[in-house]
Amino acid sequence: MTPEAALGSPQRPLRIMPLGDSNTLGMGNPDLSRDPEILVGYRQKLKELLMADGVHSDFVGGLKTGYAVMDDAEHEGWAGQGIAMLQERVRQGVLELYQPDVALLLIGSNDLWRSLEDRRPVDDRRAQALVVALGKLVDEMLRHRPELFLVVGQPCTPADAPRPLEIYRRGIAQVVAERRAKGAGLALMDTLGAEHDGVHFTPAGHEELARRWHRAIMEWLKARWPRHPVPLR
Repeated sequence: MTPEAALGSPQRPLRIMPLGDSNTLGMGNPDLSRDPEILVGYRQKLKELLMADGVHSDFVGGLKTGYAVMDDAEHEGWAGQGIAMLQERVRQGVLELYQPDVALLLIGSNDLWRSLEDRRPVDDRRAQALVVALGKLVDEMLRHRPELFLVVGQPCTPADAPRPLEIYRRGIAQVVAERRAKGAGLALMDTLGAEHDGVHFTPAGHEELARRWHRAIMEWLKARWPRHPVPLR
């Protein structure tokens, strides 16, 4: 019997599901249209960073954008959507279908407005309810795929909803800490400081997100496989 190929090797690429809203899809470059052929966001840079560390990766998901400029353009970034949409995708079996090893979850910014048309901030009670909903989404993802390593992003937009955003950000940190304490494979990724226009990350912002996602993934690989044959930095 031959040994199982190492995760991240050419024979067993690391399956990564980018999961979220328009920032996952790749919006935010003022020099580009919304042409799905060229929107890549952080995904292209992340793939390059992983490859530089010898980690072969395969993005997975039911959407495909950026396919004119990158070969591996699949993801689950739904523009204009929020937590409820991703809950529905999980219930529909998206994790079983694509079997990711890692999911990069960045969601909730659109939920902090009353609606996409009425861009007034939600109240404190609604912001706290979003924390509860995010916790339920995380739990459901882990029920559907217990072996999943889930990196949960703390959004720093929309900039025009500062109070509910802060409530939500604090709540995300608590959700991650509570589940990590119970042994779940979770990590927190803070987007604060990554450049944005108030709603979407700029090209420089997406590059910074790529570096932060990359750091979380590499730390997980190092902890999970101390003898993993990847030159860790």
